[in-house]
Amino acid sequence: MWSVGPVPRFVAVILVCAIAASASAADQSWEVEVHGGYMLSSNPSSGTGTLPGTNSASASTVPSWYFGDGALVLNQALTSIRLNQSIVALDPVLKSPFVERRSGGGVGIRIGRVLTPRFTAEFTLDEGFGGLEVTPTSQKAIEATRASFVTAWSPVLSGRQSPTVTSLATIGDREGRQRFATGALLVNLAIRGRLKPYAAFGAGLVAGQGGAPVAQLAGSYQFGLALPPGIPIPAPIFHETDTVTVRSSVDNAFTGVLGGGFKYALSSRWGIRADVRDYISRNSVDTVLTATPSSETSPGTGVLIIFSTPPLRFGPSGTTLSTLGGTPVAALTTFHGTGIRNHVAGAFGLFLRF
Repeated sequence: MWSVGPVPRFVAVILVCAIAASASAADQSWEVEVHGGYMLSSNPSSGTGTLPGTNSASASTVPSWYFGDGALVLNQALTSIRLNQSIVALDPVLKSPFVERRSGGGVGIRIGRVLTPRFTAEFTLDEGFGGLEVTPTSQKAIEATRASFVTAWSPVLSGRQSPTVTSLATIGDREGRQRFATGALLVNLAIRGRLKPYAAFGAGLVAGQGGAPVAQLAGSYQFGLALPPGIPIPAPIFHETDTVTVRSSVDNAFTGVLGGGFKYALSSRWGIRADVRDYISRNSVDTVLTATPSSETSPGTGVLIIFSTPPLRFGPSGTTLSTLGGTPVAALTTFHGTGIRNHVAGAFGLFLRF
């Protein structure tokens, strides 16, 4: 649920003080406006990224084969046993902006108070419909990683009993609107006539609404281990799953407002307005990683080691017997966005003065 927060309260205090200071002005009036328009959003790519683990192929256990230590361990092992396949690590996706803000329409309302013929104080509440969307670069990289999981593991398990390898990717659609709550001071550049151009200066808060897209990679392999004839125990079956979830976290952010436009009075009470504003805020979009490995053996006593360099171990979950079984990664920020984000909004509205 969206809350007002400290910045809009601060803006509201400024507006109240300005309105109170104008109580003795000869020309006092209120304006209420509804408007619609379109908002263009920039997408800065600057930021800092980091991955969990040692970032080397010496890790004894890994939380996933898809990224970081897991991809390094698997590729090193494949090279040591003279297999030409490799897994395409998800690292570039995790260490970069995972989503981008699309441009889109918007609607809003403004409440203004004419302080003097030259100045007007107003409060604006805008809803921007441009959603967050997984970047094309991220989509291509996720698909490359998904496909390479199968091509990397299939030859490793080809000599086992009934091997199966799968890798699935799901990517969320566009979602996540924005809400802008700002206060501004309008400076009229002309105080006579029906047409009044103006400049606008202000500040406020921009808040995300409705979540953000999520992508998930789910890899799985299962195979049996043949036993010599005459051993009176069931042949063990190994089954391991590798699930990685990537999403974005969008924080509320302070925003400055610069803009301008014009009002045209149709009568003493009604008028139209065209307005362009740039909402300037810090980049508050981060990339967040979750990884949950699982390993099981039926019956639960089976252990297999492939003597590669480093070795690949398969065993029951919850032990160090399986290479895939490191500490799960829970909501770790792998990329923190920096820089300045601009939302340039053009709007056309109808206002009522009373």
